[in-house]
Amino acid sequence: MSHIFASIMTVCSVIAFFYATRVFYNRNYLKVIYRLFSMLAAASGVWSLGFGMMYGSHSTEACAAFRTVGLSGAALYLIICQLVLIVMSDAMKKLGTILIAECAAGAVLLVFVSMPSGSTVISDETGVTVSFASGVLSLLYILYFVVLGVVFAALAVWMQSQNHTKRTKAFVKTFLRVGAMVAAGMIIDILLPAVGVNLNIPAGTILQFFGLEVVYYAMHKHNRNKLGMENMTGYIYQSLKSPVFVLDNAHILRLKNKQADAMFGLSGDDGIGKKDFFWEKLFGMKPPVNRAEHTDTLTVDAISEWDQTHFRLFIDPIYDEYKDYIGYIVVATDMSENIRAMQAIENAKNEAELANRTKSLFLANMSHEIRTPMNSILGFSEVAMRENIDEVSRGYFNDIHTSAEMLLSIINDILDISKIESGKVELVNAPYHSADIFREVTTVIGMQAEKKGLKFTVEIAEDFPNELCGDKDRIREILINLLNNGIKYTTQGSVGLRVSVVGKTDDTARVQFTITDTGIGIKKEELAHIFETFRRVDAAANSATEGTGLGLSITKGYVGLMGGELRVESEYGVGSTFIAEIDQKIVDAAPIKKPNVSGGGSENRKLMFKGLSVLAVDDNRMNLKLISKIMSIHGLEIDTADSGAQAIEKCGKKNYDIVLLDHMMPEMDGVEAMKRIRQLGGGYEKGGKNLIIALTANALNGAREEMMSLGFDEFLSKPIDVKALDSVFVGLLDQSHYEYV
Repeated sequence: MSHIFASIMTVCSVIAFFYATRVFYNRNYLKVIYRLFSMLAAASGVWSLGFGMMYGSHSTEACAAFRTVGLSGAALYLIICQLVLIVMSDAMKKLGTILIAECAAGAVLLVFVSMPSGSTVISDETGVTVSFASGVLSLLYILYFVVLGVVFAALAVWMQSQNHTKRTKAFVKTFLRVGAMVAAGMIIDILLPAVGVNLNIPAGTILQFFGLEVVYYAMHKHNRNKLGMENMTGYIYQSLKSPVFVLDNAHILRLKNKQADAMFGLSGDDGIGKKDFFWEKLFGMKPPVNRAEHTDTLTVDAISEWDQTHFRLFIDPIYDEYKDYIGYIVVATDMSENIRAMQAIENAKNEAELANRTKSLFLANMSHEIRTPMNSILGFSEVAMRENIDEVSRGYFNDIHTSAEMLLSIINDILDISKIESGKVELVNAPYHSADIFREVTTVIGMQAEKKGLKFTVEIAEDFPNELCGDKDRIREILINLLNNGIKYTTQGSVGLRVSVVGKTDDTARVQFTITDTGIGIKKEELAHIFETFRRVDAAANSATEGTGLGLSITKGYVGLMGGELRVESEYGVGSTFIAEIDQKIVDAAPIKKPNVSGGGSENRKLMFKGLSVLAVDDNRMNLKLISKIMSIHGLEIDTADSGAQAIEKCGKKNYDIVLLDHMMPEMDGVEAMKRIRQLGGGYEKGGKNLIIALTANALNGAREEMMSLGFDEFLSKPIDVKALDSVFVGLLDQSHYEYV
């Protein structure tokens, strides 16, 4: 009988060692779970081999030695079972000490029980067997195996109580069954002999081997159901919420997921194995995939033949282990919601653009309709003040002119803030001399400060660049708005402008404008609202101060467009300081040539023109009368025309040096009239000696650029400002045609 048991256990050990080495043969040792199983199989092999050799031995010494080997394998088997559970629960740091203690205790006990005095030799007809000698060591070793079994069972029960996956819990249940089998065998092998019942059956050894088999198949099941490179394809394509199709390189459908069936009204094996079913049947198109060139992701937009749903198809090639192209996978994304959203956005955009065009057209028309009569009011009041009239009448005309300018300023503010808010303001960057801006600003502001009895000071840093590049007109408007604001809210004291450079690179200067006043100041709680549109701080105290509440908002917008910063510091009752910083390109870094701001020179002299023939064209009789009067002040007599057709006729008969042509006229507008006059030649062609200047009441941003792009030589805004007209004429004409008197 002993030889039969010896043979059985030897076979078990061979199989166990085969399992242990197969892990390395299949390169599964890269995975922790397989390495642990290899260790468990090796321990099982040692266990089986030790007791198998013990049963086949007829030498008392050899029998005792092989029993020691078998007990070592048994102890390691139980310890490794615990190790598997600890590793699976990710508690190695917490519970690893238990394993170390078990290994140390087992090694010590094994030394003593392997001694001759620790064994009892039994020799009968079945052969030679060895059991523990009675005594303390025997009890300790029996207790040691009991502790191993209890700890193993406790770990398994503890893992079942943790928040593990169902797959892991099923694996733990398998280990509990294995533990029960080993425990039953150990009872037969160790506990029963301790009480005098010796069945001489290697139950523990045989049952632990069956336990190893159970673990082997459980482990394979555990990993087969675990997501990995080997099996993830099936999981992924079935779990995706988008339809997935797999086609071979002949465009034959080989695979589809359940979402594809639901989305396209398919079922079962519909289309599987059919050539071009996917492209022709589902989408009514030829395959866009060229198998010879298809190496990267291809994106195709298609419409389902089933329900006209819009899809975006993402097509990726599939290669085999030899890198041969074998087909492609298609993921279909329903684009219906996206398309509806895009259409809604497009519709909203079109509506917004239509509303913006309507608004722009309204503003342009409003500008034209309001500014046209304002042209007459401002122009004739200024002409009247130049006439030889009594002081009372001059005062009346001055009041009319001032009120008209105030009304025009309000109109311009409304138009400016509308342009800024709609994003239609375009900066016109060009080189300019710094001194020119400061001369123009101080001339205007100096007179206003003088009227209120305020001291106006200008301080320009010595190192300020002589020539910069930027939007000169916007900068001038920023300075005038801020200085006007200071004068408006200052009743006594001073208003000052300080100009400096606070940062500089090789080609850019960070320019700082500081405007200070000794006015009423701003309350702290109002500072946060100072730049809001239509917001006037401390409205009750400033009710008598005229203004729209738009000037600072416009200024803030212009500074922001230039990428700059505008901030304010103020103390209520003491005064305010506005600081504007903008970046400007440096054209000439030489120190500024300080402007003469004394008010003398040609600015106070009368500009007279000579040797010029001028034609003014406007459908408004009052405008023609005003233009004629302004020209007469400058020593010119002009011809007039009240339509585009009449202008063409007169230009064909006479060669005019300057044609002032209204933009908006009935029947034939100024643009069409300009083009036909250009066709007359004789100096009227573009670049010729005769100049055609556009007149328009459209003050919207970009009006000048638009007129110039249409073919005009220059642009004048209505109401016509005498100084602006002088500036345009001087800029365009040779010096022989004008003089200051």
